[in-house]
Amino acid sequence: MTTTYTGDMTIPRDRTRFEIGDRGPDGTYVASGGRPFLLTDEEIAGVLTRYGITTSTDAQFLMAAAACAEAIAGLFTSSVSMSNMGLSLSASDLRKQYMDLADALRQRDGREGVQGATIMVGGLSKQERENMQENTDLIQPGVIPGMDDNPLANQIARDPLTLRGRW
Repeated sequence: MTTTYTGDMTIPRDRTRFEIGDRGPDGTYVASGGRPFLLTDEEIAGVLTRYGITTSTDAQFLMAAAACAEAIAGLFTSSVSMSNMGLSLSASDLRKQYMDLADALRQRDGREGVQGATIMVGGLSKQERENMQENTDLIQPGVIPGMDDNPLANQIARDPLTLRGRW
């Protein structure tokens, strides 16, 4: 299991470490002495793969970074708070800080994560609508005209007493 950080923001692993503050000992680039890395390169790679991240500019990148922050928060759930000669370290505080970081990353994702999205206005022409309906790669709407139509509506309007007991 390796732990590296070069500071190159074009590398997804390094940008993830930067976003979650897991830059190794004392925030330096060298893994010698001081605070250890909290996640291994393999753990970060696994999260990035789960979110389909191949570059540090992918739309889901901040969601993956938030998942890494939650993983670090999970490290502190079983840690014990310590106090020594007036100094104290509360593991629950660290856990809360990383959960807050995950929430902040998700909020940033809501503002920054939708890259390349465009507003689509349908119904400008009948041909355009037909082309969109035939396009199998286009996400089709969940609502279509007529889906809530009641096939018995005309019959109810003519003779509502004949339908008694069917409802």
